[in-house]
Amino acid sequence: MPTLVETSSLQFLDVIASDRFVFGRKHRAIYEPKPIEVGADYPWQFDPTRSHARFVVLSVRAEGVSDVYGGPNYTWRQVIAQRLNEDDTYNPDGEVISIFISGKSRYRVIETVTLVGRMQLVLSRSE
Repeated sequence: MPTLVETSSLQFLDVIASDRFVFGRKHRAIYEPKPIEVGADYPWQFDPTRSHARFVVLSVRAEGVSDVYGGPNYTWRQVIAQRLNEDDTYNPDGEVISIFISGKSRYRVIETVTLVGRMQLVLSRSE
């Protein structure tokens, strides 16, 4: 049963959803693909399908630069998640989003999401 949870409690492989994911901003990637930052109202990158999609949490991590502007205040916590197929199966090519869960600008932080369930990681040996 879906439950509203705080983003600070998310873990690897949690399956989440939120209507706040509709707005996003993709940074220009020079060296690597960058996730779409969701949460803030960026009307030029509105994707209504994101509000009904489910995402699997790939990582919960701290990022930032501790020596910018004179101290460790320019850091934040962030969730990276990947969009699942419509039947909730894993899609290795699914859209990747980032969710700020602390720090950064307050209007960009998403404090709660719907926890839909949890995926299971299965490792297999290839012959």
